[in-house]
Amino acid sequence: MTLSRSAILGALLLGSALPLRAQQSPEAFVRDAVERNLGVQGEALALARSAVELRRTGALRLPTLSLEVQHVELAGGADIGELVNPAFVALNELTASTAFPTDLSFRFPLRQDARVRLSLPLFDGQIGAARGAARATRDAQAGRLDVAERNAATALRIGLLQHAAAVEVVRLREAVLGSLEEQLRAAERRAVEGLDAPDVVLRARADRSEGEQLLLEARQAAAAVRRAVNRQARRALEAAVPVVSDTTWRVVLPADLDDAVRQAMTREDLEVAEAGIALAEAGVAAARAQALPTIRVAADYGFQGDRWRFTGANDLAQLTVQGSWQLFQSGRARQAREAAALEVRRAELAREDAADRIRLEVTDAWDALGTARTALGPAGDRARAATRTHELVRRRWDEGLASHLELVSARAAATAAEVAEILARYTVAERALLLARAIATDPFIP
Repeated sequence: MTLSRSAILGALLLGSALPLRAQQSPEAFVRDAVERNLGVQGEALALARSAVELRRTGALRLPTLSLEVQHVELAGGADIGELVNPAFVALNELTASTAFPTDLSFRFPLRQDARVRLSLPLFDGQIGAARGAARATRDAQAGRLDVAERNAATALRIGLLQHAAAVEVVRLREAVLGSLEEQLRAAERRAVEGLDAPDVVLRARADRSEGEQLLLEARQAAAAVRRAVNRQARRALEAAVPVVSDTTWRVVLPADLDDAVRQAMTREDLEVAEAGIALAEAGVAAARAQALPTIRVAADYGFQGDRWRFTGANDLAQLTVQGSWQLFQSGRARQAREAAALEVRRAELAREDAADRIRLEVTDAWDALGTARTALGPAGDRARAATRTHELVRRRWDEGLASHLELVSARAAATAAEVAEILARYTVAERALLLARAIATDPFIP
């Protein structure tokens, strides 16, 4: 679709009115954006939940206090008095007295049973296994949170770099458009003086229109990157973001690739894998605990009777030591131990795979940064050479020694080379950030 001249100029004015600067520093922007990141917030909530679960398993070793109340309405059943009364009748006859009651009547369970119980586990292997599993889960989640924060921060820094590169391209396109405007005025003047044919003016106008279109596209690309960064930061899409440069962040890199790989072995990913091994080992401990006895002690104080009353005549105090030991489980405990041992081996393999993946990531990032740095020099040489060529062709055109086509070709080559040089510089900065993430080091602003 062809844009009218007024529409193009209106879009240019709108683009120039959009804010390109922000008051917030780049690192403050990244820090606040990471805190608002939905993925990071989700991992933080999961970490809080795992910490609560760890505290819950720790509380399993503490005493518990419970109130137990039971009321029973019994119909039928054996009456203990019917068994005792005949014996008491015989005793009364033998002693020629009425000392023993002969009209007793009571059944079990009693109608009233209300007590307070204080219970404490003395030995329970399942509690230790559950606490170990909860601790491993907490550690794994802490590692996942660190990974999410590092990834989010890296993505935001790269987004700011991409926005800065797009802004530089916009400024370059603005300068080119100014040059094209000057060429159009010169072509019109030369045509009036009879130095150039009228079609040169038409071509100059077409070149200026193309420059306006390219500037519009550059501004649209910069706006799209800005919106993407703001979406990651959960801000208004049209809000301004900090304008950085390719030298804003510095990364302290190891001396060689081997040092980089060794440094990367401290990454949070491996902490997550180590926690996975600990979780599997806790499963082994839980399986072994099935074959161990459990011992609990409980103290009760309450009231019992065949009718509801709370007096010293029907109160009771009771101390109970309870032990439980399953001596035979038909091989289920052994099978549980075997399954848990296999899970440990699986977790160890997962850690080995994570280490291999990190080693590959660091190697690729190291090579990518080296390639980008190598390409930076030739890109700068091409930009300088193309700019110099354009300047020479422009002088020859001013003197009437070069055609308008030669001038346009030289300008296009210079612009393409300058854009490539901009992208090359920011590619080096982006790949340095990716390598920093791979080796678990934090970039800094000097």
